Amino acid sequence: MMNITQKYKVTLMGQSYTIISDELEQDILEAAKLVEKAMREATVQSAVSDNNKITLLAALNLALRAAQVERKMFENIGHQSKLIDLIAEVNF
Repeated sequence: MMNITQKYKVTLMGQSYTIISDELEQDILEAAKLVEKAMREATVQSAVSDNNKITLLAALNLALRAAQVERKMFENIGHQSKLIDLIAEVNF
């Protein structure tokens, strides 16, 4: 089933943005919360006030988190494969 493209309003760092997407509203709002949190953390941790730099630091932080989650996911898939092989050996 395809989602219908819709407009969503989100606020990041006090600025309102219109997002046009076919993603679910709850996913857009959750993503906006994550971006807002990352931007606020970047502001506190770096003592930077330039919005472009804050945005870049937040994007890098979120990309790092995504890469770490992806790596862990692939590690878990590898562990699952080993467990399946061990279970198959025991069952025979």
